[in-house]
Amino acid sequence: MRKVSGYRIQVFSGGNKRVDRQNAEKMGHKVKAAFPNQPVYVHFHSPRWFCRVGNFPKKEKGTQNIFISDHHHPDIPKYRNTEIPIYRYTEK
Repeated sequence: MRKVSGYRIQVFSGGNKRVDRQNAEKMGHKVKAAFPNQPVYVHFHSPRWFCRVGNFPKKEKGTQNIFISDHHHPDIPKYRNTEIPIYRYTEK
């Protein structure tokens, strides 16, 4: 196993209320329906709820995959320049 860096696209950021959790989960369902082949992550990192999508090796690849279809998915907000660095383990 080795560490590999990559990016996720943030499509929702809310507060710490119950309604923010519901909104993050709702956005996660919308993103999953629009991009069924991409993993969707809904997490609470104090003090906020986040919804992030994808495991992209490069920043450009993530923004291409998500934002090239803006006009096909108007319910998903346009979050630009919010790429989140990630680290994942892969087989050698």
